[in-house]
This record gives sequence, structure tokens and C-alpha cells, in this order.
Amino acid sequence: MQEDSFLNLVEQGTVAANYSGILPRVRYPQRVPSVYTYEEVERLLSCVDRSTPMGKRDYAILLLAVRLGMRASDIRLLCLPDIDFKNRKISYIQFKTDVPQTLSLLPEIEDALRDYIENGRPKTDEPYIFLTYRKTQLSRSVVSVVADKYFKLAGIAPKGRHHGSHSLRMTFASELVAEDVPLEAVSRLLGHEDNAAISHYVALSTESLRSCALPVPEAGGKFADYLKED
Repeated sequence: MQEDSFLNLVEQGTVAANYSGILPRVRYPQRVPSVYTYEEVERLLSCVDRSTPMGKRDYAILLLAVRLGMRASDIRLLCLPDIDFKNRKISYIQFKTDVPQTLSLLPEIEDALRDYIENGRPKTDEPYIFLTYRKTQLSRSVVSVVADKYFKLAGIAPKGRHHGSHSLRMTFASELVAEDVPLEAVSRLLGHEDNAAISHYVALSTESLRSCALPVPEAGGKFADYLKED
């Protein structure tokens, strides 16, 4: 298809030669990260009914995803000994990479975890922090189901974006990049050892992209004639 297009351009005299052989071929469209604005995130969090045990649990889950960028698998497998309230640290072995990770226990998250553990979590010997109302471990899909539930309750239109827990992780990463946090630091917070691993889903802010913009060259040749016709 690309070669045929160039042949037509050559025949029309638009280009001097067939350049299709030296142009890169894009086989798959680049995935656009699903990120949400600060206002949308606040709407999401504010619609959680934190007066109920389930609401206390869900609020803590959402905070871990959007404030620390934790994966859904690590949130659901988080255990009581992983939370060091005294030193304000969260330490765990990442399920996906089997690599240890330590994150700061932000005051907002500390309050939410304490509220759930002390006032909402079922009394049980289960080591996992987040449990179902039947006192069992969360299934693999529950964390994303929780996120999807509150996106709908908040009335946030996805507009083609994903609306699970991973989109909250993407939002966390994109906010850091927009604040000029080095990619190495963002990668570390997300639990990646390879900095390039975050490039496919970190959405750069519009303002950051402006600094990379180049002046638009003046149109010439047939393209200039085409513009004059309009």
C-alpha cells in the first residue's frame, strides 16, 4: 500500500523518486495511555461511601493505585506485616517481577488503611489486608472491578479510555512526568528495573510537549499551491 502510494506520487510529479523502501513501517498503532485529570480523580475518590466497611476498603484500594501507582495484583496480595506504620513504609515482593519494593506510606493512605483495618476489616486470622465480606482473599479481578464501579458512580465518561485500576497507575505515572520528575525516579516508584519499560504508557503533558515543538516550515511546491486553492 505504501509503495503504491509513492508510485502514484512519482507519476504525478509530486516527488522525484520512490522513497517507500527507506521509510519505517509502522505495523501496530502506538497505544495511547488511559489517564485521568486531577479533577476526575478527586471526583472518583469523593464518591466512595467511607461510612461502610466496603467503602473503607475500596477507598484504601483506590488510594494505593492512584497515589502510589501499585499494581492490582500487589494491592490484593498486600498483607498486614507489609505495612510499617511506625516508619511509614509499605514493603512487599512484587507479584509480577518478584522484585522487592518499598514505598512511602503517605498520611492520606495511612489514615485510610487504619480506618479500614480498625473499623471495617472482618475479624479473621487471614494475613491479607483486603478481604471480601466473607472474610476471604480478593480474586484477581476485584481491584479493577472496584475502580470501574466508582468511575461509573462518579459519572466520569471514559471517552475511549480504560477505566480499571491500571488506568489509575497510568495516571499516577503521567502526573509525575508532568511535574518533571525524572523518568528514572518514576520507573523506580512503579517497580520497574528498566527505565524504558514505562515509555509505552506514560502520557506526557501537553505543556511538556510544547518544549519539544519545532517551527512549522513554510509550504512549498505543489503543497503550497494546494493550500492556495483553499
